[in-house]
Amino acid sequence: MNSALLTICFPVLFTNEAHVFTRIEKVYTKNNVKGIELANNYIQRNKSIASPYFFKLNHELEAVENNEVSLLNRTTHLSNALTYGHKFEQLASNEFEQKINWELKKEELKEATTALLKYIDKKYTSKTKLIVTKLKKLYPLFEYTSEKTVIATIETPNKSDITEKNAPELREKPSTNSRVLDFNLLPTGMENIPSANKQEEVKIIGLINAERKKKGLNVLVIDEDLCRAARYHASDLANQGYFDHNTHNLKNNKLTKELSTFERIGRFYKGFANTENIAGGNGTAEGAYQQWFHSEGHHKNMLNESANKVGIGFIANENSPYTYYWVFCTAVE
Repeated sequence: MNSALLTICFPVLFTNEAHVFTRIEKVYTKNNVKGIELANNYIQRNKSIASPYFFKLNHELEAVENNEVSLLNRTTHLSNALTYGHKFEQLASNEFEQKINWELKKEELKEATTALLKYIDKKYTSKTKLIVTKLKKLYPLFEYTSEKTVIATIETPNKSDITEKNAPELREKPSTNSRVLDFNLLPTGMENIPSANKQEEVKIIGLINAERKKKGLNVLVIDEDLCRAARYHASDLANQGYFDHNTHNLKNNKLTKELSTFERIGRFYKGFANTENIAGGNGTAEGAYQQWFHSEGHHKNMLNESANKVGIGFIANENSPYTYYWVFCTAVE
C-alpha cells in the first residue's frame, strides 16, 4: 500500500515542481527582477520546492559573470549562487534535475567558481576557504591550490627591436635564459608560447582544408606569426580566466578590454587578418573542429573565401575554467 501511494504521489509532486518552474521561467525571461520576486514568494510559502532556488542561483550567477561588478560583490554573488545551488540539489528529484539539465548548470557554476577563485585568493584570501567549502558540497572531490606563476618562453629580441614602450613588458626570470610571461600586460608580438600538441594543431587545419577542398576553395597555409598570435590568445584566455575575442587585463580587480581582436593579432602579424574562432573544453582537434563546424559563424570563418593563411593555437591548462583552449585565425596575404 505504501509503495502504491509513493508511486501515485511522486508524479503529482513532480508535476507541481515542473509547473512552478515553468511559471517562474516565463516571468524571469521577461523581467528577471520580477522573476526573482516570484521565486521569493514561492520560497516564503513552501521551502520544499526546488525550482525557486534554481532561478535565484541563475540570477546570482549572472552577476558573478558581469565583469563590471566589483570583485568583492562578485564574490558575494558567487557565495549566494553556491548556497542556492546546494539547496536546489537537496530538494530536486533526479527526474526533475534531468529534465532541466541540472548537471550542465552545475558545471557552469563550477567553472565560474574556479575562474574567479584565483582573483579572490589574491585579494580576499579569507573568503577563499568559504567559497571552496561551498563548492565541495556540490563537488565533494574538488580540490583547490593557489595558482603558481605561469612560465612561458619568449623569443629574445635584438636590442635594436626593443623600444621604451615594449621593453618593460619583458619580465626576466633571474639566473635563467627563460622569461616569465605576465598575461596581465599587453603582448609585444614577440611571444612564442609552445603548443600543447602541434600534431593536433596540424590535424585540425587538415580537417578544415579537407572541407575547403570539398567546397572548391583554396587550402589555408599555416603561418607561424599567426600561430604565435593564436597561441598567445589561447594562453591568455586560460591564465586570465575569461572567454572573449578581445584581449582583457585585470585592472582595479576587474577584467577590462585592452585590445580588440585584430589589434592584438596585428602585434604578431603585419598583414591583413580577417577572421578568428575560439573554442574551449575540447582536448582533441576533432572535438574542436566539430564545435566550429556546427556553429554558423565559426563555420563561415573556416570557409572564408578570401583567406589563404592560417594560424592555430592549442593550449592546455588544468587550472583554467575549460582546461583546453583553441584559437584559429586567418589572413589575406
